[in-house]
Formats: sequence, structure tokens, C-alpha cells
Amino acid sequence: MTDESPSRVAPRAAPRIGEHIVALRRFALSLTRDSDRADDLVQDTMLRAVLHFDRFQPGTNLRAWLFTIERNIHYSNRHRALRETAVMRQLSATGAVALPAHDGVLALEEVLDAFRQLSAPHRRVLLLVGALGYTHRETAETIRMSPEAVRARITRARGLLRKRLGLAGSETPMPHPDFHALAVRPERAPC
Repeated sequence: MTDESPSRVAPRAAPRIGEHIVALRRFALSLTRDSDRADDLVQDTMLRAVLHFDRFQPGTNLRAWLFTIERNIHYSNRHRALRETAVMRQLSATGAVALPAHDGVLALEEVLDAFRQLSAPHRRVLLLVGALGYTHRETAETIRMSPEAVRARITRARGLLRKRLGLAGSETPMPHPDFHALAVRPERAPC
């Protein structure tokens, strides 16, 4: 096994961390004020805690250590989202991003409105995979999550986007074959 595998953690460490999930979720809800984002934050916290349990100082407060990890992840995510928003504003100001000048504008505006209603973590994975063409593995490395967590978040984000657009599971918001910038069509997303 590699050094990165969670099995390097002492077997008694995992149950000790698991005892704090309820408290971590409450804290995550107070930070994010969103159930989905809170779940993602708790998952990220648990993963990081298990991977880096060797950094925990025995005899100190485990719950405080976990809360610190969770708070740091939350603020890192917020800062990242602010930077991404700034980049998108710069792109639209320079004209690098423009809406098409045809009937697709209405459909695209609906998609963009629904996209803006998604949480920042959901928008982030859809942008990385759909618009920038990152693979799930590259996305996972970029936002420091496991590829499985990235896949789950993408699936959840696509489902929420379809729901907000009133689409069935296999429908796409825009039938044009080149439209996949928002990763709505799973078969278009690189793996």
C-alpha cells in the first residue's frame, strides 16, 4: 500500500474521528448554511483527517483539531470561489466570453440562471470538467478531493441543474451537439 492510503492510520483512530461526525455536520451547516455544501465539507474534513492523522498530537482535543480542519477547508473553498468569480468577471469584461447571437441565447440564459443557483462547489466541478475539460482525476487534484467524491459531486450537480431546468434524466437543455460547456451531458464529460 502507498503512503497516501488511509490504511496507514492506526485502526483505533477511525472510530475516534467518527464519533464527531454529528458535531462536524452542525458546524458545517453553521458555516455554509446549505445542506449539500455542509455534507461535502464534512466529507472533505473526514478524508483530510484520516489521511493526515499522523499530524494529530495525542493528548490534545481531537474535536478541536477536526473543527480547525473543517474551518480551514471552508475558508479555502470560499477564497477559491471568490478568485473564480473574479476570473469569470474579467473574462466577460474582456469579451472572451460572449453569448451566441441566435435563438440559443434564450436557452443558454436559462441554463446560466439555473447554473448560478447551484452552490459554489457544484459550479466549480461543472466548470472544471465541462468548461475547462479537466478529467475527474485532474479536478480531484485541483480541488483536493478524491476522484470518487468529484464524480459524486458532478452527478449531484448535474441532477440539480436538470431539476432546476425541469428536464428528465436523459434530456439536455440545448440540443446543439457542440453545447457541453456546463457538463450537463454526462457522456461529454471526460473521465
